[in-house]
Amino acid sequence: MGTILAALLLSLQADPRERLLEAVRETRVEETQRVLAELAMGDGARAARAVIAALPRARERLSVLVLSSIRAREGYENADTSFGFNIKEEVAKQHTLEVAVGRIRESVARVVEGEKVYQSLLDIFGFLKPEAVPVLEAEVERSGQWLLRCELLDGLGALGAKAALSDVLDRESSPVIVAAALAASPTERGAAFLSHPQWQVRLAALDALRASRASVGPIVESLPQNDLRYRKEAAAALGRITDTTLPPDPEAWKEWWKANRDDWERGAYSPFAR
Repeated sequence: MGTILAALLLSLQADPRERLLEAVRETRVEETQRVLAELAMGDGARAARAVIAALPRARERLSVLVLSSIRAREGYENADTSFGFNIKEEVAKQHTLEVAVGRIRESVARVVEGEKVYQSLLDIFGFLKPEAVPVLEAEVERSGQWLLRCELLDGLGALGAKAALSDVLDRESSPVIVAAALAASPTERGAAFLSHPQWQVRLAALDALRASRASVGPIVESLPQNDLRYRKEAAAALGRITDTTLPPDPEAWKEWWKANRDDWERGAYSPFAR
């Protein structure tokens, strides 16, 4: 009993960051979530640095698990299932198939656990204390890993750090970073990116304007672009904002805006009126 208590006390005294990295490495979902909850209750900056260190490890671990699952499926597909008249041989083949199916199930279960660990790291951002914001912002500017930067931008969005995201939009030119910063949080600044050369940025700009009544005019004006995917997404965005259903036709929305702009801007528009 004394040995167990000593081990428990030792684990509680261990550095939470090291415990988190170990839980990620071993794909232990409950332990990962337990350490994250502990970190969220403590210093926000310290918690942010721990999550930043763990995210790449979680992605790497998930990639390994996915590859293992793919190989398990290949093992099943490559199993010899040819018919033969030797009963013992058929029993052996059936056993081989059952073992292969078991490996698939086990590997898929591990992939699910890996996804839960990774998602837990992303979810914790919304629960960190405000001291985490400057740490995340500094890492976004410093890091050379574009995927980590995008994850941290989502984290800044979850923390409601609109000023930090706005600063990213001011200084960044990389389309993937600009798109991630726009999609991280609703912002009126999306209107300035509706005609961006990169389609990913244009779609992210629509996402950024998802709660903006003032963006209806700019979105309507952006519709004539030679990009059917964008026109469909823009029409869908207009439909969500205005409760009006029209096809992704620039002229249709142009006529609608001409007829209803005054009512919309003074808050008197009704999608059910003639």
